[in-house]
Amino acid sequence: MSYQAKYRLNCKLQRLFLVLTTLCFLVAPLQVEAVASCSLTYNLQADLTQDIPDPATNADFMEFAWNHFLALNAPTVGGQISVTGDNVPQWSQWSSTADMLNQTSPGASGSRYYPEVCKSVANYQNYRVLQQVGKVDDSFLEAQTGGLSEHPVLDSAGHFLRYEILLSPAMYNEVLAKKWNDPTVLADLSTNVLFSCGDVTKDTGGGDPANVNMGAIVLKVAWRDGDGPDVDATKFHMEDLLVYSPNYRNSSQVDTCELKSMAMVGMHMGHKTVKQPNWIWATYEHNANALDCTQITPGTHSSSVNTNCPADTSVISSLNPNNCNAEGNEACAKCNQPPAMNGIDECITPFSNPDGTNGWCLDLPPNPVGGLSQLCRQVPVANGYCSNDVDTQCTVDSDCGTSASCMASYPAANDQNAACYTAITSAPDANGQSPWTQYQLISAHWQATSYSSCQNAAQFIAATPDAQPINQGVIREQVVLATNTDGTVTQKRPILGNTSMESYDRANCIGCHVRSYLNGVCSNDSSTTCSKDSDCSNGGSCTQYNTDLMYFLKLEVAQPPALQLTGSNFIFIQHGDGTPASYLTLRADASNVVAGAKESRDDPRCNGDEEGTVKATLRFQSNDVALFNGNLDLPCQGWTLSSTAKNDTYSYKDPDRLWGLCTSVELIEGRAVTVTCASHDLPFSYDDGVISTMLVTGKLRHCADFDVSGYADPTTRQQRGAFSSIFSSNNDRPDSCPDL
Repeated sequence: MSYQAKYRLNCKLQRLFLVLTTLCFLVAPLQVEAVASCSLTYNLQADLTQDIPDPATNADFMEFAWNHFLALNAPTVGGQISVTGDNVPQWSQWSSTADMLNQTSPGASGSRYYPEVCKSVANYQNYRVLQQVGKVDDSFLEAQTGGLSEHPVLDSAGHFLRYEILLSPAMYNEVLAKKWNDPTVLADLSTNVLFSCGDVTKDTGGGDPANVNMGAIVLKVAWRDGDGPDVDATKFHMEDLLVYSPNYRNSSQVDTCELKSMAMVGMHMGHKTVKQPNWIWATYEHNANALDCTQITPGTHSSSVNTNCPADTSVISSLNPNNCNAEGNEACAKCNQPPAMNGIDECITPFSNPDGTNGWCLDLPPNPVGGLSQLCRQVPVANGYCSNDVDTQCTVDSDCGTSASCMASYPAANDQNAACYTAITSAPDANGQSPWTQYQLISAHWQATSYSSCQNAAQFIAATPDAQPINQGVIREQVVLATNTDGTVTQKRPILGNTSMESYDRANCIGCHVRSYLNGVCSNDSSTTCSKDSDCSNGGSCTQYNTDLMYFLKLEVAQPPALQLTGSNFIFIQHGDGTPASYLTLRADASNVVAGAKESRDDPRCNGDEEGTVKATLRFQSNDVALFNGNLDLPCQGWTLSSTAKNDTYSYKDPDRLWGLCTSVELIEGRAVTVTCASHDLPFSYDDGVISTMLVTGKLRHCADFDVSGYADPTTRQQRGAFSSIFSSNNDRPDSCPDL
């Protein structure tokens, strides 16, 4: 039996009962060629010290990843994690993307944005806010993108997992200094976004994440409720956090905010360095999240999700209740498939599918049939695969028959996990109660090429935004998906799955994030926006710039949420010279109208800013002639807010047209958008065809299209349009608003 096989077998047994002791790591024979090392005396590394790829190996990157886990989870820069219990990690003082993008005027790193409802919690300033549910559904309506699941994850107690994206102080300060949090700045870029890289040749202040020479570091953290019956608080990193649920995710249609004890179940870490400007991407999860799937991830279909959950056992897992497979029990979703949710009719779901299948509610329990998540790790970590049969799982060589070996999918990560667990449990004063021994490094993605300067990441993996497929061959580490009977590898891919993060996807972290390109313009027609070359006619190409792997810049800043409204009507009366002013009115009735959070960037009121500040605009565009007719400003002093138990209404009033051309605008949450404007100067083109309108309030865009064909009266020059004349059903409505 090999060392790796012995290690896997012993660690699996320990993990099954969630008891982690040093016995698991004392099985290695002395003759092992290379043994991973781990020290609790460290500073955060700015970069690898080894040359890449030679002599640096995958093991060096696993050590680098664990160094980050230990250093960032320490309470102070240069400090040490607790070996006797829990401690507050230094990243708990960082700002999240929600903090940055929802503050009207973002403060220094560590400043917070608090939804209004959270301010009613006693001493709310002492806590962070969890505002995100899933990877593409959060309180500020992060836009959706292909390839990422929008389905929620539920723990074994039926609670929704929550998430946050945290930026290191150096990265946060860089975004603000370069104004990348401003959509107009991103729209005017003439080059790719370039974050700073960690540089070992420069002073890093002892590994201080606030030092610019440390480079950009980003964390995504996953949390479950800490009051679940299977949560042993001594085995998790725990924090008291404000858990915010926006009204459109509650059946009551009211915002809620609760102070809860939350348990950390997963973490992604990305670090941009000089030697790896494509970022080093590592992922960690709690040992008790789930068991390994019983077979390797399917290799015959690149998008296949592993659905080989283990048979019912006595093991209690956070994301796989131990009775899912009991006879007659239908409480759990299918293995590694999204759960069936209640709340289709009860919730306001701005981005629900036309058939309402994504209408889940945070304050309603999951469907009693197929509701709880049932997850297994898509790529087995503790278990391995047989060298002569990748579909046969193993823990020792004898599981594979003669002339075959049991191979680990992530051998270097397993070895590094063992070394660091041993370092923690054998440290002076250690008592076996440190929760940091309960988290495992799944593995890390990196590139087997060394660089000497800080560059944008995209060029290394995808030459164009719509490159199909991306160059996966340059990404390490590769998971074997298929072999011949003689053990020859025939298929492998860089898969880095975390059950708390990529619950329903096969993950290629760098390969996914490299696609984060801003929308651009056609090289032969600057008036035509594009997301790929095929959007441009006559052989033009799409000129786009990459956000350096950071999707939050693309999805939450440059391409703000777009809400396409239904059930609309439109009237425009255009008078000639010497007659009363032209008159325009429109109404769009829709349940997915969203009012921006109070005192956030989506709140159009002044909120302390000078009168005349414009936070909201109205836009018209003729689709038939690709004509942009201009924005009508709606200055902040004209806006007021009224609230009821069911919804908020932002109202704009300027009856004497002192500040612009529109006399009234109403944005009624969950109901309608109405607009009235009157002036000889309305920037509106009189054309048949489809007219697109867009009301922008902060990052939110409410859009409606009106077909005015055949509605024009040549005498009165009056146009009328009806939404139903364009789209026969919700299935026909546009997917999104026009580009800004």
